Amino acid sequence: MCGKETIAFGADVTLTGEGVLAGKLTLKTANIAGAVTGGTFAVAGRVNSFTARTFVDSAFLAGFVPTNLTGPFGVGIFTPGGKVNAFRVVGVKGSADPAFSNSSVAAGLLGTVSLKSIGADNGGRKYGLLVEDGLTRLKVTSPALALKGVIADPVLSDLFGEFELRVS
Repeated sequence: MCGKETIAFGADVTLTGEGVLAGKLTLKTANIAGAVTGGTFAVAGRVNSFTARTFVDSAFLAGFVPTNLTGPFGVGIFTPGGKVNAFRVVGVKGSADPAFSNSSVAAGLLGTVSLKSIGADNGGRKYGLLVEDGLTRLKVTSPALALKGVIADPVLSDLFGEFELRVS
C-alpha cells in the first residue's frame, strides 16, 4: 500500500481517568485520519487535543454525562475537570458535505474549536457545542464564524440553522 490510508472510526471510547493524577491529562492527543461517524468519546478529565477529518452523528464528551440518551443537547451533568484544549475537524478536500454535522461536543471548558464546515439543516434537531464555563475561541470556515472569550450563549445568524453554542 502506498500513501496515506484514511480510516473511518465509529466506535465508542470511554476513558474513566482512573489513576490519572489531579490536573494531568486523561487524553493527550487523538488524531483520527478519517471520518468519525456514529462514535462517542466519553472522557472523564482533561483532553489536550482531538482532530478528525469529519465528525458526523457523533459525540465528544469531556466531563459531561448526558441524562438524555438522544444527545447531550437535552439535560446532563458536568463533572469537575472536564476541559478540552483543542478540538479540530479539518474536513475533506473537495467535499461539499459538512465536516461537522449532527454531533455534539460538551465540556466544562473548551479551548480552541476549529470546524471546517457545518451543516445548517439537521432535520430540526439541535447540535453543536455545549460548555459550562466558556469557550476560548471558535472558528468555523463555512459558513464563516469567529468568536473569542464566549461566556454566554451567543446569538447566531440563520446561516447556522440548528447548530448552537450553549453556555450553561
